[in-house]
Amino acid sequence: MGQRLNIEIRSDKGLLANAYYHWSGYTSSSAELTGIIIKEHPELLGEIQEDNKVLYAISLLESTNARLTSDEVAYIANELGIDKTFHTATSRNDGLIAVSSKGMEETQRWEVARVEINIDSKLAKFDALNHYSVEHYQEYYEEKVEDLPEWSFGHKPEEVPLDKIADLSTYISEAIKAGNYALKLTEGDNTSVISFIE
Repeated sequence: MGQRLNIEIRSDKGLLANAYYHWSGYTSSSAELTGIIIKEHPELLGEIQEDNKVLYAISLLESTNARLTSDEVAYIANELGIDKTFHTATSRNDGLIAVSSKGMEETQRWEVARVEINIDSKLAKFDALNHYSVEHYQEYYEEKVEDLPEWSFGHKPEEVPLDKIADLSTYISEAIKAGNYALKLTEGDNTSVISFIE
């Protein structure tokens, strides 16, 4: 079935474009792809000078080697009235970009993991992992939550500044190399468990 990732590009006004990646919905590969977007588009961290935010969202996703499907290219020409030549998609593994409501909703239906990049707030919502309550985690795993290492990244996965994405990718890689696939997240009196998908 694949480990399906959806990377979404958003503004404060809503969803601009997304991309479907058939085998990239693992925690580490999701962080890596997100990092590529930030690295290839450093202007994301400052003021963006783009008149057409949909085309800009497409360019962000194209930096991961994702491409528009032929249906989406036709939608851009016929429905949005944009006369532009695009390289069309050849592989769902590299990524299929959608900008039409129908196409974006289809990607959302198939997703197993999601990363949302907001170009206005400069934040990413990193949902390419599992988040358990203590009770739920203990139902499925023998390891005691109190024995898990602490999530010490400094930002919660659902609110990561874009300029910290590279650090998040490194943090996840180092945790996995150390054999830590689950970390406890303590927020005041509340504890939950973050589990990597690998």
